Amino acid sequence: MATYQTCHANLTTFVNSLPKTNVKFLFYLAKDLGSPKMRTCLSYWDIDKKPFYLTFGQDNNFVYVYKESSIKLLVQIINKPAPAPSNVSSFTSKPSHINNIVNVKIVDSSSGDVTLGNHVDFNITAQRNGDVLIKSHATLYRDIDLATATRIEDQCNFILRNQDFDDLTRFGNIACESRYSEPTGATIQTIYTDPDDKNIMFRLCRIIKGIVSYGGSFSKKYTKYNGKRYLQRLGKKGGIYIEPTNTRRVYIKKQKTMRGGAVIDYRGVTFFSDTFITFLSTRILIPVGELRQDLLSVQVLYDEYNELDENGNVHIIVIYDFEADKRNLFYINAITLLTACYADDVLKTLPVSTLLPNEIECYNNIIPIQNRTLELIR
Repeated sequence: MATYQTCHANLTTFVNSLPKTNVKFLFYLAKDLGSPKMRTCLSYWDIDKKPFYLTFGQDNNFVYVYKESSIKLLVQIINKPAPAPSNVSSFTSKPSHINNIVNVKIVDSSSGDVTLGNHVDFNITAQRNGDVLIKSHATLYRDIDLATATRIEDQCNFILRNQDFDDLTRFGNIACESRYSEPTGATIQTIYTDPDDKNIMFRLCRIIKGIVSYGGSFSKKYTKYNGKRYLQRLGKKGGIYIEPTNTRRVYIKKQKTMRGGAVIDYRGVTFFSDTFITFLSTRILIPVGELRQDLLSVQVLYDEYNELDENGNVHIIVIYDFEADKRNLFYINAITLLTACYADDVLKTLPVSTLLPNEIECYNNIIPIQNRTLELIR
């Protein structure tokens, strides 16, 4: 029987083995909006030639797994027309230049044609008696009005025993259990009706059990290089590489061409810089937390190198999740926010005369950005 320590080590090794993308990700708990619990890049996971994005949760005993289409939609929808009539709504108020800086766009995915941050949560927990509890749920978002989305969670929890993790169909027959380890009447198959969600669960269970150690594949593959055998690893865009040293990769199958793009950097202020992280917390996130006591968490996403869309780094995406199963998404112009951050930091020690006109303009937008955010929070 696998112990919690073994399962946790296997999960950690797996996640750390995945290639990192250039999609930046911050995660905050509402009780501590001053500092992100996570500051990382999403990892890339290929399952049966389908692309997924993955990251640890606030602790490394659980992970979030997103379909690539779900992450892409979050980034692309602000720049593209609706994929079908009425599928996208844009909240507008009084005409103002600030509307071009802070936007809200919500997708009506009730038809099932599109998703809005849908993902699978997979969590392992140690029980007092030594058992390993697997807690999982698929989170779906649906539009309910112009500025918010509702959150729906389908969950299945069970104690890790000697279940069948060798066959996907039989895996679907595993019974979901209550907090008292009693059958709920549901199974993995009935909870995870999306085949991809069930396959994610299946692969992660095999990984923590140690049946496979990398990428959820059924077998490892090796390549000889300079007389030595090296484990093949999957690149983030379909390539296959080996690592002769910890700092060197050799591709034996080329990656697909990726979009490029210069990093949005205003005079040393970047998305991951400490100066910007502090600015984002104090000027944007904390005011929302003070207004809404029911705030649960905040996620911030930034496609810095246009990996997901040719205009991906135009906006920083701020996602607020609330207790009443509501989700608000904000798209804030990146260069405006980074420039405002720079100006805000300069004015802590120097007079306003040291700033350029564009820096003053962006600095003067800070309060309107705050007000616009608080106006649109639902």
